[in-house]
Amino acid sequence: MKAIQFFLFILLVAFTACKQDAGTNSGEGDAAAAEGDFNWSDSEYYLNHPFSENFVSSIGNLGKSANVSPNKIMIDGEEPVEFPSNPAINRVYHLKGTRDNVTYKLDLVRINYSTVRFRLQIEKEGKVAENYEGDADINPAFYLGSETDTDELDAISYSANEFSYLKNACTTVLRIGGTPEGEVRARISRNCFEDSKDIALESSPTLR
Repeated sequence: MKAIQFFLFILLVAFTACKQDAGTNSGEGDAAAAEGDFNWSDSEYYLNHPFSENFVSSIGNLGKSANVSPNKIMIDGEEPVEFPSNPAINRVYHLKGTRDNVTYKLDLVRINYSTVRFRLQIEKEGKVAENYEGDADINPAFYLGSETDTDELDAISYSANEFSYLKNACTTVLRIGGTPEGEVRARISRNCFEDSKDIALESSPTLR
């Protein structure tokens, strides 16, 4: 009996080891592991949750009667405006930029029309100084028009919109847009109750 139990135990250990190897030896698995395994598998989430509750609540701050339908926001007395197409829904992006020995690594996926799920890591002089994640919602006033940013590396201008995340008395703003070729770019800013934690938009490199 003990011999059978020992044999089954050996089989279980071997199976577990094989399963772990299968999960890390594929090219796709390695890429995910290199990025800290940031991924998104619920490709139909946006069909049942097209907007976040926070975004829907924030529409009331516009001071105008407004409604949303999949892919559009409708403001009373104005033409419907489509939600920005960049970043694309369900696509995972890994962006990075460095300036003045500070490196920003931003992983993000747009989970519906209003919201991006992100993870931000900030490194200073090669060491991780901050690492946090959350869901950031687009500013409902995007219907007034997007911002224009310029990629500091190739001087190409692109339209960008702001997605905000509030936690611990800090508002992190992800200013995300796309180049004419469809490549996603981003810049970071942060406004905190403690000024020492602020990140000025002007100090952010272009994340690409």
